[in-house]
Amino acid sequence: MQNENYFNAYITAKIKHMGKSYKVVKTSDRFKLGMPDWLLFHRGNAVAVEAKFVKTRKKKGNVLTHKLSGSQQTALQSFTHAGVPGWVLLGIADEKGMYLIPPQEFVDGQLRWEFFNTAWYWFSFSDVDLMVCHLFYNGGCREYKSVDDEIREPTEG
Repeated sequence: MQNENYFNAYITAKIKHMGKSYKVVKTSDRFKLGMPDWLLFHRGNAVAVEAKFVKTRKKKGNVLTHKLSGSQQTALQSFTHAGVPGWVLLGIADEKGMYLIPPQEFVDGQLRWEFFNTAWYWFSFSDVDLMVCHLFYNGGCREYKSVDDEIREPTEG
């Protein structure tokens, strides 16, 4: 991955190929400041996701080069209060993967590596389907597979 735009496009393309029961809407904050990058829908459920990207993981200090803006934090909180969970997806180039992080982990729009939390869920870049499944099934989908554009229900595990 080269940058946040490439990361964003990669994730969007992968989700679009997950099957008919998944829908991704790429949003823009050009008209509504703070709008998350994606709204994802699956069988009557929705989640809001803001994407961030860094090239390398430091041992300590700030995680993000560009922190979540106040309007991004407010948008994710308002989606969550309305029953649509908000998440931040942090791609890390040199680790070839991404963390799915609940927005309440951010303090003043920033994360700090020394406060790494088990609430941060790790997925490799090749596991976009598992990451999306986690959003809708709270981790009960390690056996997720896409077959002929149809989605099997996740197995308990």
